[in-house]
Amino acid sequence: MVDAISPSNFWLTNPEVLRATLKAAAKTWSKGLKTCSRTLERGHGQLRISMTDATAFKIGGNLASTLAK
Repeated sequence: MVDAISPSNFWLTNPEVLRATLKAAAKTWSKGLKTCSRTLERGHGQLRISMTDATAFKIGGNLASTLAK
């Protein structure tokens, strides 16, 4: 029971986790801002969130397509 409520089990009271978080914060913020900028650019000023890289696919190359007429 004592181990379960140990301060090291919670990120706010774990000094190792806090140090790692602060160290990575600048990189994380920078990456997040770049991603947000690309998202706004892709959506012409609106958030157009994507889960994939649209440039990674080419019809007839690595993506199949059918046309219904």
